[in-house]
Amino acid sequence: HPTKQVAYMHSKGSFHHAEGQDNIRHFLMKGIVSQECVHMPAKCSVCSSQFSPIPHPHTPGNMWHAKCSHIRRLLPPATFEETMNNFFTYQAGDTNILPWGNAAEKNGRGRFSAEHWVHSHPDTEPCDVYAGKKPQLVIGIRRPLWKYNENPKGWPVNALTSVKWVRLRCLEWRTLYKKLPTNFSMWRFEETLQKIAHVSSDAVGSWLNSNCALALT
Repeated sequence: HPTKQVAYMHSKGSFHHAEGQDNIRHFLMKGIVSQECVHMPAKCSVCSSQFSPIPHPHTPGNMWHAKCSHIRRLLPPATFEETMNNFFTYQAGDTNILPWGNAAEKNGRGRFSAEHWVHSHPDTEPCDVYAGKKPQLVIGIRRPLWKYNENPKGWPVNALTSVKWVRLRCLEWRTLYKKLPTNFSMWRFEETLQKIAHVSSDAVGSWLNSNCALALT
């Protein structure tokens, strides 16, 4: 049903009862049943309480509403963990190209591939509902990349890591889906490269072409 939508929810933290886990679960549920997500605009393909591009594109807590037309273009979920593990073994095994090392949670592999899956396509159009207490739907990445630096010890966003992050995204997309984003601006690449990596506005287009072209080989 390509014109329909599907919601994914789970019993987040319910087997280990704690107030913090309950609050997170309620927050995640609040987003996917919101009118903003249930009636997401045409430019959204996945909607959730919050989206984060760092350290890999994902919805923290992994509850979301998505368009079936988007789900259909994703790789099979049953084998996605194996696909990601193989990618980091054979295509991205050199730790020098990884922004924050090879830990699974920093790269969307292992059990963290489940969070990454729905946002793994290069043409994913994420939307999220909350930046604070009141719902306010935002289409695309809500904040500049460096504003997602919620764990500076784990994934600091600086000139070196931002460049590696862009290159890794391109390599992963081309390896898994055999394509790059139709619109790089949707991922705020140009903004990040100019502000954090100090690539000039005149050179950012050619930088993306040359560096992401490496992922095409």
